[in-house]
Amino acid sequence: MRLLLLLLFPALTAAQTPADAARAQAEGRLVRGLTEHALGNDSAAVRLYEAAAALAPASAGPLDALAEAYAALGRPTDALYHAGLAVRAAPENAGARLRLGTLQAQAGQRDAALATLEQARRLSPTDAATLTALAGLYRDAGRTADERAALEALAAFVPTAPMLLRLAETAPDADARQNALAAAARLAPADPAVRARLAQSAALPAPSAGNAPAGSADAALAIVADDPRRLDAWAEALTALAASRDPRAGTTADDATLLFPTVPSVLAPAAEAYLAAGRTADAARTARAGLAALDAAPDAALRVRLDHVLSQTR
Repeated sequence: MRLLLLLLFPALTAAQTPADAARAQAEGRLVRGLTEHALGNDSAAVRLYEAAAALAPASAGPLDALAEAYAALGRPTDALYHAGLAVRAAPENAGARLRLGTLQAQAGQRDAALATLEQARRLSPTDAATLTALAGLYRDAGRTADERAALEALAAFVPTAPMLLRLAETAPDADARQNALAAAARLAPADPAVRARLAQSAALPAPSAGNAPAGSADAALAIVADDPRRLDAWAEALTALAASRDPRAGTTADDATLLFPTVPSVLAPAAEAYLAAGRTADAARTARAGLAALDAAPDAALRVRLDHVLSQTR
């Protein structure tokens, strides 16, 4: 914020004229006001900003600072008024428009906020705060395609798990949905929301591109990378890694058990993979979890495999 306000202030040279001196004094008051604001003394900051604005009435910096301070003081009308003045003083500054649009949204002026924030985005197409605010407003307005476009632009450089899950919700088709879920799983495999969504989607038909059978650990891992909900591919990969004592067995089992901690068809080969990796404590823990899960969905073949792992860890 300090950088934004200083950028909104005209560059000053050494004070050589009365006008230069006034601008220098205004800048000094602005900087002191920023310090008071940082300390939480917003009433003092307002007085200093008002003095700066009086000394440099054409500068957007003090006006934008006043908008921020008035918002902090719970005076939304004054905040909106000064944010509007700041935009008029610096119409090409995306940060000033972002503040105005944010304040408009908080005041319930949704249409005005959308217009202001769309202008801010045109001025700064990759600004994360602007894209986030726009996505939220588009969602509230039911403009799903526009929301998705804003989220995709944001995800291109600052992806988060909640954002990717929302992209999955707004996906136009199964492939787009799975791409978003796969990205979320790679970014945050232990996130409870990601794990819940993957478990929920496991019962859905898989996209056609991922239906080819896995003929090896590498093929199965490739399928998992594209579509983390493929329980059959996880089982295939873990079984193949365990059989070959591949060095990736343990880490793959870590990922699988994080994503599917209660799915016996994954836990059985994961326990075998841990055993092949020499991680007997993890193998025993996973086998016990698998046997507990089988109480709700009996499977004789899986029980035999899990019992065998336990017998090898005693």
